[in-house]
Amino acid sequence: MSSRALGNDFAHLQQDNAEIERSMLAQEVEALRTRLGLRQVDVSKECGVNASMLSQWMLGRYKGNIGRINGLMESWLVSRRGGKPLDKANMQQNALATRMAEGMEQLQRQQLKRPIVLMEHYPLYKYPKTTQTSNKECVLVPIRLDVDVDGYRYIDSFLLNKNETDYTFATLATSLIRDLDLPDCFYAPIIESIKTQMNNAHKYLPWACTVKQESLYRIYIKLRLNDTILLDT
Repeated sequence: MSSRALGNDFAHLQQDNAEIERSMLAQEVEALRTRLGLRQVDVSKECGVNASMLSQWMLGRYKGNIGRINGLMESWLVSRRGGKPLDKANMQQNALATRMAEGMEQLQRQQLKRPIVLMEHYPLYKYPKTTQTSNKECVLVPIRLDVDVDGYRYIDSFLLNKNETDYTFATLATSLIRDLDLPDCFYAPIIESIKTQMNNAHKYLPWACTVKQESLYRIYIKLRLNDTILLDT
């Protein structure tokens, strides 16, 4: 019996059942194809399914008669296995285990992306500035942020006044996240990075006392603007 004739037996399957069947068969097809060292185009020629259609079916994106393709692919599997029928009970268990593993992985990804804090619960800068800050000397500390969280990366640099009293690290992080529309997961890492750099800077303050004599420092310049690259020292 030809594979096309067998395929007609599965054309009546409902969409949900056909998709479950497709998922199980796709795993078996991929496993057998890999074991035999076949290309997907080779499988397409043997089973009589268009290569593009087969690719969509394997990925679960085929919008046509899935039941018909299921039948053709099952026929190909049986033929390649020397006529041995498929153990659908075992296939269903494997498919269920795979779905559960994928579900757990998706749940873990969602939990990682949950906001660490609710931004609306944290205040922004307080304006106008208080006189307490203006009476103190302005001591600027260079801050460089390079934060990588859950596949997102934020790089920035700016100067902070050590004697600033109108903000905390928390309100500064909140403002950055709101102004730049960053994911909430950046909140804690930004605070920690700023706090660490400010604490390290205290060891060298005041700046005037850090350098005791004339010092020479090598400066490396590496700039790129459109198609122009400047390298200098």
